[in-house]
Amino acid sequence: DIEQRGLFVTSLEGPELTLRLHDLFRDFLEDRLGRELPAELPGLLQRAAAGEEDTVRRIGYLVRAGAVDEAAAQLCEAGPALMTRGAITPVLRMIEQFPPAQRDGPQLQLLRGQGSWALWDFDAMCEAMHAAAAGFARRGDRAGEQSALAYEALALSGAYRRAEAEALLTRLQAEALPDPTLACVRHVGVWQALDWGPLDELAPRFDRELELAER
Repeated sequence: DIEQRGLFVTSLEGPELTLRLHDLFRDFLEDRLGRELPAELPGLLQRAAAGEEDTVRRIGYLVRAGAVDEAAAQLCEAGPALMTRGAITPVLRMIEQFPPAQRDGPQLQLLRGQGSWALWDFDAMCEAMHAAAAGFARRGDRAGEQSALAYEALALSGAYRRAEAEALLTRLQAEALPDPTLACVRHVGVWQALDWGPLDELAPRFDRELELAER
């Protein structure tokens, strides 16, 4: 009857009848809940998160419930796949929802930098990866620091800050690097050959990057 009368709901496609409240009506009900039963709201939001299949909605519920550490961990795990599927702006918006203690942490800054790369915003990528590297260094996480520095070198190269990129690459190439970080370093080398030459180095550098990525 609710569906037939169109009472503030939308019918979702699926094997069974599922109704979703219109945004304005849901906002009205949540505002009323917050005023009338504020003590119960965090627990209800966490229950909603536990049953929510949509990653963006689930993380939003957790942030609103105050479970920010859990929300950050879920976003860091799911964020790269979400951005690969095209949800770049929603991921970046979610990062901004977090309190500074989580938002400025190295994992979310790394994710922010990756999102900025997907948007070709190399200045924002430089800022985020530099912050991520510093945060990992403070924690004594050398592998995390190396990964962020490799991305920072990529951002510097993309921003045509060649001398800074090469200085960072020289520093990284003197160290033992995990394969994903080394692949990023080799990718920077491909970009440099494409932008500044020598062009006869482009194919061999790309071949080395591809070989590592395939392995």
